[in-house]
Amino acid sequence: MKLTILDTLLENPLIITILIVLVFGLLVGGVILIKKYVPYFKNDDKPKTPEEIAAEEVKRLVVDPEEEEKEEELDRASEELSRESREAPEVDHSEEELARATRPIEEKEALEAMQRYAAEHPEEGEAAIRAREEQGGKAE
Repeated sequence: MKLTILDTLLENPLIITILIVLVFGLLVGGVILIKKYVPYFKNDDKPKTPEEIAAEEVKRLVVDPEEEEKEEELDRASEELSRESREAPEVDHSEEELARATRPIEEKEALEAMQRYAAEHPEEGEAAIRAREEQGGKAE
């Protein structure tokens, strides 16, 4: 009998809505009580007086001339840097890579490993020679 009454109550959308509102109301009430009585969650901020609020607004609105000059100088410097970066020519890093690849090697083991690799992959050496010739350098 009790189960039948409970089933009919839970089929009614109005009762379900009331139960949902009741559950959330209990959660909100619990949070309010916790914030009020648990010291860790208490809010210690005191409301500001109108004088303090006015003083903060005046301080915020009044601009110091030195700060304004610094901001203008920083703006000019950032514009100059952005202009320089736009005007900077493209740098070709292939010469640096080729020079690094052909630099003398001091360790014998590394030299031998590189020679074995060069013997196994001759097409890479030919490509490097062609690239150097195209740049106007001389082939080895």
